[in-house]
Amino acid sequence: MSERMKTISNTYFQNAKDLAYTGASKCKQTMKNHPKYTGAVVGTAAAAGVIVTLPIALGAVGFGAAGIASGSLAAGAMANLPVGVIAVAQSVGALGTIAGAVGGTTCAAISAGFGAATGMIASKIIDNSNKTEE
Repeated sequence: MSERMKTISNTYFQNAKDLAYTGASKCKQTMKNHPKYTGAVVGTAAAAGVIVTLPIALGAVGFGAAGIASGSLAAGAMANLPVGVIAVAQSVGALGTIAGAVGGTTCAAISAGFGAATGMIASKIIDNSNKTEE
């Protein structure tokens, strides 16, 4: 690589590094100054995450389209969890979606509740962090 290319490359990477640090610093300051908004963003992300990851997780532990996999965690859970919980978990695992298994309204209520709780906890953590810094 020529000397000019090395200089351009180093300048580019230094600028990218500076931009990342500046962005992170501004993000941290915004979180500190606006814990309620940060909580809302975290809660929304958590709610969306539940909708996406729960069917994947249930499929991974043995709740699938062909039924509950023999010898899986899901099979072991059958003996210890209420029938209603197993039925919903099996429906979600088989369909690969929460909304189709429990209905759109129930899905929205579950994800909104989870998101609200997660957001409230994140907001309180930031609030407490701000108080200890003062």
